[in-house]
Amino acid sequence: MQRYQTLDTFRFLAALLVGVHHTTIHFELFTEAESPLIAALYSFVDFFFIISGFVIAINYAHKIDSVGAYLQFLRRRLARIYPLHLLTLAIFAIGGTLAVRYGLNFDRPYYFDPKWLPENLLLIHAWGTVPHRTFNGPSWSISAEFFVYLLFPLFAFLAYRLRLVLNLLLLAAFVVILEQTRQAFGLSPWYDGMQDFGNLRAVPCFFAGVLLAEAVRKGLIPGLRYGLLLSFAAFAASLVVLEVHGAGVIADAMFLLTVALVVTADRGAPGNFLTRPFFRMLGDASYAFYMLQMGVIAFVVIVARRTVGIEGGWGFAGAGAVLVITTVLAVLTYRYFENPARRLLQGRSVGAKARPAPAGPTLATAPRP
Repeated sequence: MQRYQTLDTFRFLAALLVGVHHTTIHFELFTEAESPLIAALYSFVDFFFIISGFVIAINYAHKIDSVGAYLQFLRRRLARIYPLHLLTLAIFAIGGTLAVRYGLNFDRPYYFDPKWLPENLLLIHAWGTVPHRTFNGPSWSISAEFFVYLLFPLFAFLAYRLRLVLNLLLLAAFVVILEQTRQAFGLSPWYDGMQDFGNLRAVPCFFAGVLLAEAVRKGLIPGLRYGLLLSFAAFAASLVVLEVHGAGVIADAMFLLTVALVVTADRGAPGNFLTRPFFRMLGDASYAFYMLQMGVIAFVVIVARRTVGIEGGWGFAGAGAVLVITTVLAVLTYRYFENPARRLLQGRSVGAKARPAPAGPTLATAPRP
């Protein structure tokens, strides 16, 4: 498995910014008019989709050469995302039910209706099967991830078989058709989709990541000595775009540029400071941070409202506490639950090494028609 450690650190940074967005909303720190940037930070979910497409394509695009290999791929991906999804779903199902029963000040009690459990358990709750977010709201993106995992062989085939220009035209056409369709049905723009067919929102960004991986395979993405500096510049530029233009195609293009530059940094200076153990630890914890944030926010908000309140400085203190607590819990969750559960479901002990993939024809070596 090829790992881009600098990219993992940027993934944590993106998860942290999504957390800033949610804490700001729930602690009522700013309005959308006061800070368009804060209001648009939720779009960093698209950053995750791009990274996911790239990392998965780098490691799997030319290995899925049979139904068995495809099923093994799905098994490994579910082992990565499902245990923590199931844990947080249980926490929200139990905690939400108790909160509603005992009259705690919960903003959206209808999120916790047990009738939405089947869709969440099947990871299809972002496929237009529920009318609103349910239980752990951010998990809609995990449902969308599962959708693109199912389609991954198609993305890999297109990336390998078609020229880059044609793939980009297909990508643009998909976005146009998706946007026009959503407008026709009175839905929000495609880049705002969540439970309302957020699975389709994931497709363009995930496929863009797959195309980036194919560009790396073909030697079109070099390693740059100053790639890390350029990465930070592109990341900062993406924040400026969000402040000026909000979420949308331009922001997603900046996310793609940032990811591409981070890849050049990993290839050109693999020993940079973001690969040190502390940052590797944060990168490992990025998924857990994303999945745990809403639970921590709900708990801290309830406690704060019943004690010191969330007005003024207390609101900022509470928001900061949420980010710190979530980070610590995420690190512990990865180490003592997420990683062991993944290895167990993959049929490996914690200390075991992965078996080499069997030799044979793959998508990369198959002759072109």
